Amino acid sequence: VLTDSTYFPCNQSLVKCHGHPYMTNPQLSIQYSCNPYYYQAFRRVVHQKGESFTSLQEGYKAWREKAMKFGFGRRLGVDIADEGSGSIPLVDRFNRVYKNNWNYSNIYSLSIGQGEMGVTLLQMANQACIIANRGYYYTPHL
Repeated sequence: VLTDSTYFPCNQSLVKCHGHPYMTNPQLSIQYSCNPYYYQAFRRVVHQKGESFTSLQEGYKAWREKAMKFGFGRRLGVDIADEGSGSIPLVDRFNRVYKNNWNYSNIYSLSIGQGEMGVTLLQMANQACIIANRGYYYTPHL
């Protein structure tokens, strides 16, 4: 769905951002922390152009499963006491809150790490390590 050469414009009418080149790809989006890039990337992922998702809910479930594989929404299994798990809401939560009538405008804040998503500092550090390790995941060890 996204590649190294997937460019999106920094469209600040979607979400606010700050000064940087107008077009961003994944590398530039990280460098400049471009919120509009993540808004558009998340929208593409949950709508899965080219996939056969029948609903936003189905696309969100698939995104949630992938996010959890990167260590979000669960304990990482490190050797420290009381490790937090963070949270990535289930579809059931949105169905309950929005009475089974929700759309992208109700969840886009997740694209920039806000809204109902909760992550721990260790999970964020682990995410940076996954990027530095070119996609390889190693369980953190302290």
